Amino acid sequence: MKFNKKLLILFVILLSFLVLILCSLASTSTPIEAPYAIIVGANNYIDPMIPKLYFCIADAQDIMNTLLNSTMWSSENIVYLPNATKTDIENAIEHVKVKIEPDGLILFYFSGHGNLSPDGSRAYICPADSSYTSFANDIEDDELERWLDGIPTNRKCVILDTCFSGAFIKKPPPDLIIKTYLKMDQKITTALTGTGFFVKLSKAGYVLLTASDDNEASWEHRDLKNGVFTYYLDEGFNSPYEVDINTNQEISAEENYLYSNPKVTEFVRNFMNNEQHPQIYDGYPGELTLKTY
Repeated sequence: MKFNKKLLILFVILLSFLVLILCSLASTSTPIEAPYAIIVGANNYIDPMIPKLYFCIADAQDIMNTLLNSTMWSSENIVYLPNATKTDIENAIEHVKVKIEPDGLILFYFSGHGNLSPDGSRAYICPADSSYTSFANDIEDDELERWLDGIPTNRKCVILDTCFSGAFIKKPPPDLIIKTYLKMDQKITTALTGTGFFVKLSKAGYVLLTASDDNEASWEHRDLKNGVFTYYLDEGFNSPYEVDINTNQEISAEENYLYSNPKVTEFVRNFMNNEQHPQIYDGYPGELTLKTY
C-alpha cells in the first residue's frame, strides 16, 4: 500500500512537470506578428468629369469593421482612407513600411474607379485626385507593386474592387484590339480572342483578389449598398461555418474567394444582366489568414 502511494505521488509530480513544460513551450512559440491594413474607398472625385461612385466608402467601412470584429486586428494598425489622393495612399504605405514586423501581414484594400491604358497594357486604380484626361494621379500596376515590394514582409494581400482589376494579374491577350476607349465610362468596345498573359503583382508572398476580370466592369448595387464583390467578400468574412473549409477557426483569403466568387458572378448575371468574374492569384504557401473567429 505504501509503495502504491509513493508511485501515485511520483506520477502526479511527473504529470505536473509535463504540464509545465507544455505551457512553457506554448508561451515561447513564435508569436504571430500584428497585422496592418490600408483600407481605401473613393466615392467623390475632385475632377467633375469623373462619375461619382456611391458605395465605395461603405465598402471600405464594412471591410474595416469586419476586421475589427476579430481579435486578430487592432484599430491602431488599420489606416482608413476615405476619398484618398495618390499621395495619401503612398504615405500610408510608407507609414506601414516602418511599422510592420518582418513576419507581419499587410492587407491593402481599394474600392473605387479602375482603368486601363488605351492600349490595354497597363492597369490602374484611381484615387480621388485622378484626372479624366491624364493618368498622372492614377496608380499604375507597376507602381503599386513597387510600393508594396518595399514593405519588408512576405505576407501580403491585395484586394481590389475596381473595374478591370483582373489586369493587375494578367494583361489582355496580344491580339486584343481596343477599338474605342472612354476612360471613366469603363467602356472597351473590343475584341478578338487570344491567349497569353503576364503577371504584375503575381509573385511569392502575395495573394491578390480582384473584383473582375481584366476586361470587365466591377458593379455596385443600391440594394446591396455595396460593390457586389465587396458585399459577398464581407459576407464571407462573417459566415465562418460556410467559409472555413478546414475548420481551423480562421478565414483565409483563399477560402473567402471560393465562397464569394460564384455568388458575385451569379448576382451580376441574374440581377444586372451582365458578367463579372472575380480573379485570384495565390503566391503564398498554404493559406493567408485574414480573420480569426
